[in-house]
This record gives sequence, C-alpha cells and structure tokens, in this order.
Amino acid sequence: MAAHIMLQESGEKYQSQRVNFADAEQRSEAYLKINPQGRVPALILDNGEPLAENTAMLPYLGKRFGLWPTDAIAEARVLSLIGFLATNVHPSVAHMWRPEALDERHPVSLQLRQASSSAIQV
Repeated sequence: MAAHIMLQESGEKYQSQRVNFADAEQRSEAYLKINPQGRVPALILDNGEPLAENTAMLPYLGKRFGLWPTDAIAEARVLSLIGFLATNVHPSVAHMWRPEALDERHPVSLQLRQASSSAIQV
C-alpha cells in the first residue's frame, strides 16, 4: 500500500494489479518472474524491469516524482521510519489480513511451507 499511496500522491498514471493471496498467485510462475521471492508489492519500471520491496520502491518513486526529502538528515529520518515499519510494524500486523497463513491446515499455509522448504533445500 505504501508504494500505491506514493503513486497516488505523484499524480502520475499507473496501473495496479491485484494479486490473489488466497490462490497463492504470488507463487505463480508468472509472478515469480516479476519477484522471485514471491513477495508483494512489486513495481514494473518504465524500462520493464521489476523493483520489489517498499524500502526500495518508496525512495525510487519519491525521488522520481519530487516527493522525497533533499536534505540528508530528513532523508535519513524517512529511511529510518520506512525500515522500522517494514521490519517491526508490518510483520506484527500482516497476519491480521491473512489469518489463513496461521492455520497449518489451510491450503495457502501448506503451499507457503512447501515453497519455503523447497527453497531452503540445498
């Protein structure tokens, strides 16, 4: 949502694409070509390359559309807040929108565990 808000604030035209978590669409072959980690959000840049993670997308969009602080201290404070939100707040509340991920019997939870265990196998 943070990147979406930045795009809204920019006033630029963009196209959003809904990703269906209930169907594990973020683990589909097509989506994994955009973001191999299978995480949302992802942004397709004008040159066709994907950019993932809000911690990368927000500075990119902010600088591109003049919505980013130019003062080094102000920029550091914004990056500090983004890092805090990404590593502390988001993980603690993300399950509220996806309670099925906590139910080990739910198909999405099973798919996530299978995908993660196969990704770690060497």
